[in-house]
Amino acid sequence: MPRHILQVSLKDKIRNEVIRSRCGITDIVEKVQEATLRWFDHVLRNLSVEGDRGRGRPLQRWSDNIKKDLEEKGLAEGDVVDRVRWRRATKAADPRTVWD
Repeated sequence: MPRHILQVSLKDKIRNEVIRSRCGITDIVEKVQEATLRWFDHVLRNLSVEGDRGRGRPLQRWSDNIKKDLEEKGLAEGDVVDRVRWRRATKAADPRTVWD
């Protein structure tokens, strides 16, 4: 869609990163992190999970990804309580839609 908006075809050999920056679209990785951390916020406030892990090489868990995302954003689990700080830190809005 962004290529269509900018009237750029694949034959022009312009990289997707350049197209996204021209349109002001956030990288998909950041949007996935935002959604994951938003879900973690919900889970942390409403659910506690208990259990043991099996034998062998540990599989990548959802909580492992959460810990990595929290480290990247410079957050801790306790920061969920401060809703304003949490939303500012986890929100990966597209530059064109930021109102603040």
